[in-house]
Amino acid sequence: MNRFVVSVIGLIVYCAAWSQVPDSSPQRTPEEVALTQTERLCRELSINDSLQRDTIYRMHLKYARQRFVSNTRLENLQRMQATIDELRGILTEKQFHQFINRQVNPDPRRPQQPYGRMPQAKKAARPAGPMPPADAREYRQPMPSQPQQ
Repeated sequence: MNRFVVSVIGLIVYCAAWSQVPDSSPQRTPEEVALTQTERLCRELSINDSLQRDTIYRMHLKYARQRFVSNTRLENLQRMQATIDELRGILTEKQFHQFINRQVNPDPRRPQQPYGRMPQAKKAARPAGPMPPADAREYRQPMPSQPQQ
């Protein structure tokens, strides 16, 4: 009995100590975040122009620094809208169109999963009585002819 109690107490202490281990992944700097975002955007939109690439990096860096200072939901939405507005001036019309379509239609390899359980469509009630045969043409009523005027 004593061994059992000591084992349980040891397990509780071990679990408590393990739960307080800090996250092992270091937080990325704004420069790393901006570089990653820029590389991904340039790869997806096939941007090769160094001036365009540099302008996009500076824009991403500006908003990444703002995000590290304050990260509320409202400010995130405002930053996203400002990013889109700035990209409209930086990208060509074709690239901007690709960017907007990428935002609306995300990567097809990662289908969006709905949160929770989707309600199932109810099956139509089956009419009582015998089912008509597969070829039910003889059961259809003819359309009434329209009256002549």
